[in-house]
Amino acid sequence: MTQQRMDAVSTPASTSLAYEAPNIEASLSRATTASKKVRVVHGANEQPFDNLEGKTVGMVRKSLREVFNIPNDAEALIGGKSVSDDFVLEGGMALEFIKEAGVKGTDLLDLLFDFADDFVDTVGEIVEDVIDITANAMDAIVDVADSDE
Repeated sequence: MTQQRMDAVSTPASTSLAYEAPNIEASLSRATTASKKVRVVHGANEQPFDNLEGKTVGMVRKSLREVFNIPNDAEALIGGKSVSDDFVLEGGMALEFIKEAGVKGTDLLDLLFDFADDFVDTVGEIVEDVIDITANAMDAIVDVADSDE
């Protein structure tokens, strides 16, 4: 290596690389802002909101019903636990609306089973009534026949 090249390599570069400390104030400000947001989730819809702190779950359900396509009977969860519509939200919470798979139509199935039970009971009562009427009619016929003799 030539002397000139060795001198260029061994001398520090003319530009100094100064280390700049991170701006703690800005980092804390961003962290505080993020911790005050409430994350709302329904299906594929997910959005953090910074204006929901102090609002109730019912208010959020009503205001985001159309945008997030939230059904009226969707269950509201905070931290995996079910909450009512009057639950007040705090910053940093995650509110999730769910409707369990397989729930659709189960009410109809229960209704059909109840109807079938009622139907069987009603048919049984009708059969008993028909038997009673037939027996009374037979008795009346026998009475008429006996009175003619």
